[in-house]
Amino acid sequence: MSTQKGQGASTKKKAKKSQPEIDLYVAPRNGKAGREIVAKWGDTEFPDVFDPFKATAREKFAERVSKYSKALSASS
Repeated sequence: MSTQKGQGASTKKKAKKSQPEIDLYVAPRNGKAGREIVAKWGDTEFPDVFDPFKATAREKFAERVSKYSKALSASS
């Protein structure tokens, strides 16, 4: 326990890597559960269609965007 009253010991924070700012645009898709999602960063766009209410669909979308952005940065 810390000598300070009711406070834990302070910890050093690691410097965070700068992450690109990504804008998400969501639009309905013909009344279906799926939505058209476009991730946009800089001049790059990554469109996809999935159900944003399902956690697994969101995780897979994030993985696809990550792979796509890594492939673009490697080719530059």
